[in-house]
Amino acid sequence: MAELRRSMLESSEFADLPREVVSATLHAWLVFVRSICVEWLVHESFSRSELRELCLGALFGALHAVGGDQRS
Repeated sequence: MAELRRSMLESSEFADLPREVVSATLHAWLVFVRSICVEWLVHESFSRSELRELCLGALFGALHAVGGDQRS
């Protein structure tokens, strides 16, 4: 997970945002994704498409809160 966060953090899309805040945001989001994916695998109470939208919505919402609306 740390390597994925590092790779995402080095993306030029985050260059204008505070690095420490983005790093913490990405870490929290990756933990969220891991958790919700386990929930989805165990219970299958929502669709794969809903899972994807939940994960992306959480990421875009968190990034927007730190000053970078990344959703195109």
